[in-house]
Amino acid sequence: MVYSVGKAIRQLNKKIDNIYFLSGDDYFLQKFFINNLNKKFNFDSSPRYFNFEEEKDINVFLQEISGISLFSKKDIYIIRNLSRIPKNSKDEILTYLNSPKDDLITVFVSNDFYSKNKFFHSISSKAKTVDTRTPFPNKIKEWVRYYLKINKISIDYSFLDEIIYSNKDEIMTILGEIEKIYLANGCNKITYDNTSEIIKVDKNIRPWHLLDTLGKKDCKKSIEHFESLQLGGYTIVLLIINLYNFFNTMSLYNINPKSNIYGLNKIVSSNLPIYIRNYKEHEIMNIIVELKNLDIIVKTTSLNSENLMSILITKICQDYYG
Repeated sequence: MVYSVGKAIRQLNKKIDNIYFLSGDDYFLQKFFINNLNKKFNFDSSPRYFNFEEEKDINVFLQEISGISLFSKKDIYIIRNLSRIPKNSKDEILTYLNSPKDDLITVFVSNDFYSKNKFFHSISSKAKTVDTRTPFPNKIKEWVRYYLKINKISIDYSFLDEIIYSNKDEIMTILGEIEKIYLANGCNKITYDNTSEIIKVDKNIRPWHLLDTLGKKDCKKSIEHFESLQLGGYTIVLLIINLYNFFNTMSLYNINPKSNIYGLNKIVSSNLPIYIRNYKEHEIMNIIVELKNLDIIVKTTSLNSENLMSILITKICQDYYG
């Protein structure tokens, strides 16, 4: 059975499962479910993220699920990039899912709802599966109203229509605009008196926009896109994964120009010949190493990750790693 995000969240009040499988590429819905799960299960700490493109992350995760802790500690593990796991590791993970730890919640995330990957289906059969595809346009308003209700944000529905129209039915952008207006209005009800606060967006900025401007080494637009993505709710961890996949694809380009094992956006993948002319081979490898280092810093320290990412973007565009 596949649950909607709303139904899965409501069921958290009755029972929290040990294994979840989020299927669908709407990052906002993924994040929204994970945040609600964290509040119910372990509000005092943040989930721990694992990128299975990294062998180190796979090994650490396997050690965690196979070890026995003397002290009970609630944890939530978020697993992304599942498709490249070695077979023996897949078998070990599936065995664990038959008898998971009581104090550990594991959330597997796949952006491809229609994937026929056997490993994904095996996980789904042992997990509570949640549909995180972007809602159809006629469901956007219904979903936004649900979000506003549980977050106790009051708004005139006629004004809500105006915000949705201004932001092209992009749920992440719509909610971001509403929250900005709500905070600017002193957390009072939003009415038509707040019309001047609406920020009309010419286009929705997605991670691929940032990859495109980085590929072209356009520093100004890259920083602008990064800031827009931050306002839109994209986390630093997710952006690091996107950059890591992008530069790894570039590193493989000379070996196999048609390779797209990291599933890059069609626009970005078609522009690879343009990007590759802006980078030296050793420069790409240096950037990949720096992304790995940044990933560790973000996950293990309290340093300002937004500032660190801005510095990294600037260095990339200014040929620092070349």
